[in-house]
Amino acid sequence: MTDIVFSSITTPVGIDCEDLTRFSSSEHMYTHFMLEQDCFGPRAQMDHWPLELIAANIRAPSVVLHWPNMRQLLYEIKTGDPKYVAIQVTTPTFERAENMTRAIKERFPHVKVIYGGYPPEQGSADVMIKGEGISQFRQFLGEEPRETTQPTFLLGYKWLGHKVGSESGLLFEKVGCQNGCDFCATSAFHGKKGTYLQSVDQMKQLMAKYLGMGVSNFTIFNEDHLKDKERNDELHKHIKSLDQLVNITGFSCMDSIGQYPIDDLVDLGYYHLWTGVEDFSPHYSKNAYPRVKEFVDTMHEHGILLILSSIVGRHTMKKEDCDAVIDKVMGLGAYANQINILTPFKGAPLYETVKITNHRYKYYDGHHLVNEHPTMSAAQVEKLQLDAQKRDYYELGPSLVRAVDILFNGYRHFKGTQAPRMKKRVESSASGARQSLPLLDLAIAKHPNPVVRERTKALRAEIIEKVGTPEGYALNGKLVHLLGFLESNRIKLEKRFPSWMRQPKFHRVEYNQKAKHPVSYRPPVYATARIATDLRIR
Repeated sequence: MTDIVFSSITTPVGIDCEDLTRFSSSEHMYTHFMLEQDCFGPRAQMDHWPLELIAANIRAPSVVLHWPNMRQLLYEIKTGDPKYVAIQVTTPTFERAENMTRAIKERFPHVKVIYGGYPPEQGSADVMIKGEGISQFRQFLGEEPRETTQPTFLLGYKWLGHKVGSESGLLFEKVGCQNGCDFCATSAFHGKKGTYLQSVDQMKQLMAKYLGMGVSNFTIFNEDHLKDKERNDELHKHIKSLDQLVNITGFSCMDSIGQYPIDDLVDLGYYHLWTGVEDFSPHYSKNAYPRVKEFVDTMHEHGILLILSSIVGRHTMKKEDCDAVIDKVMGLGAYANQINILTPFKGAPLYETVKITNHRYKYYDGHHLVNEHPTMSAAQVEKLQLDAQKRDYYELGPSLVRAVDILFNGYRHFKGTQAPRMKKRVESSASGARQSLPLLDLAIAKHPNPVVRERTKALRAEIIEKVGTPEGYALNGKLVHLLGFLESNRIKLEKRFPSWMRQPKFHRVEYNQKAKHPVSYRPPVYATARIATDLRIR
């Protein structure tokens, strides 16, 4: 018996449908800022881990469905007979959730539907849970407050259709953001204070569990992980005491990162940080461009990768202002750039100060202008953003090549160190650079910009001179060239036949089940005709 079915939105995703745009997909990084990078964009399926986090912290028997199609969802409800179906919703996926809800209620009128996550309104759901999900669900079910626990979740990346690098262990540290930007749904839903999901001791225990699984790469989910220095000093002391080196991906604002000596960040393993630079305007004076430029250059000199989030299309910006923002972003030369159209999410202060002209929630995806703009049309703003993504690839080169160059700075900067931990990191940088040589060869052969090709040739020559070549380099290079050709053609097919290419892999997880729930699924159907019938592809 299942009390609750937790579900992501149903597939197909990543294509333009009646209730969803192609920018709502299972591959956040690829879709939002590497879509124009030909075969060079790394890809990763992002599952709905917060649903499992809730399921693991309530006592009710539950099932979590990651990326089901509609038939799989309805079959689960038919065979499990749950009381509730809980759907994780964001503003751009709200219309898909509404279609799911209508299908559920038509066939199973006794089942109550719950929306959680970041829904803009309750819609057809029976219940809308707003804010931190674990405590809210416990309260809804009549369970007492208690300490939270987190299962282990792994995230892996693929390039050219094959796994690359090591998997990353995920740590959900906190929800909410205290910075309170006027457009931010996170601050609007959770308040500026936010809620910690784990204590430092729990973080240490979870890290130990991952290390026991052979996983030493961590991704920490917290909108501003490095802000609380006292808390992080305790965590960092523990990390330095470990026998094994770890690598950390995190999210943080520039001021929070600046609290720590940069050599310490490198020593601790913070090699990949995601930070917002917004639009360098007086609205965000802390992110004045000269200060941002100095910060980015310093991070790069020490071998730390940055993903920079910026915005265009604010109603106070003219076209030349947007162009200036994009020029500045390109001048920073970050590993990756997420350039979004400013979107006033419902509940955020900005929503109340602009005139909304597009009330279709599916377009609140960061790639469409949904409010009135005094000097630019929606088509103009959307073209600006698309051109910026193309320019990012053409002028700066593939993000993966940028990553190799920046990470090799770690070798350049610290190669003379005598500190034992840092010597190991230098050796790791050298090894990573050697292994990347086939990638550089592919970029030299395929990238359309001769300036980028020459820059990549110089990087390849320096790596070979300083750290040598890996075993089997010539053979691996030929294989990578072949895979790059195949991947480029597969991407072209995706654009031509988006309904069945690259749909996320469905999987199902049980929590608190006394007996195994026998469910037999037919294979997912992604044929164009079937999807067109269900979702009316445009």
